[in-house]
Amino acid sequence: MQDVLGRVLTILIMGAPLAAAMLFRGFLAHFNPYSANRFLLSGKEGFVSTIPTLAMQRMLPTWLCRFFIRGRRIPYGALNYETKLLAARALSLGWGTKLPRFDTSPVKLGQAARPVINKHLAGTLGHLDRKTVMTHRFGLTLLIHDLLTHELQIPLLLTAGFVYQQGERLNYTPVEQVEKLLHSRSVVGPDFPLHIWLTLPGHEIVDATFWAAFPALTGSEERARRGVMLDPADWAARSYHPQWVGEAIVRRLGLLKENEGW
Repeated sequence: MQDVLGRVLTILIMGAPLAAAMLFRGFLAHFNPYSANRFLLSGKEGFVSTIPTLAMQRMLPTWLCRFFIRGRRIPYGALNYETKLLAARALSLGWGTKLPRFDTSPVKLGQAARPVINKHLAGTLGHLDRKTVMTHRFGLTLLIHDLLTHELQIPLLLTAGFVYQQGERLNYTPVEQVEKLLHSRSVVGPDFPLHIWLTLPGHEIVDATFWAAFPALTGSEERARRGVMLDPADWAARSYHPQWVGEAIVRRLGLLKENEGW
């Protein structure tokens, strides 16, 4: 039953992206049945739920509860990465963007893919200074995307959003602000606060530019390898929050040039 309902959500995202975007942004984005805190139950300002947390848990079906992580505080840790990626996909589709085929998989590549990923991170970024990588992070990440897709023979999803670490939202721009820029057809500069990374089919992450953007928050190994491959479920110190997926949105913002290449 859980699998069937999960497929229904996926069909909703693919077939009715505006409705799906509203569902994820309005409900899932602010709701965590495992949080001990009070939380917004609707989009109305000042409307706060007074229903006890345990009662909330009982109200939700098991298939929906599985999208949340027990014991995590909202809004940064309430949803697992898979759910946040679905929300970003729905929002991107709602803006009429064409997304590449991306079939998820329960299989984690882990150590099997790490040598290939490390090779391309070093080969692509090893000769570049930190400022250059930061300025051209979108084009460089797209290049690494193409290299890894070709060698690993798997789909990778270009993912944009923000990172949460040490109590701060890093490279964060609210979705509403990005939408205003899209409405006005505005073009932003390379220092616009939006992070970029790659998502693998097993929901692992390859981040090639965090070390360049935030060197003080990055370990020596990540800096030396010019990036990191991680499973977001295993990294408590740093969490990734997708807001947009695919190339179209970042191209419309001017962050990815039409023929940018390295």
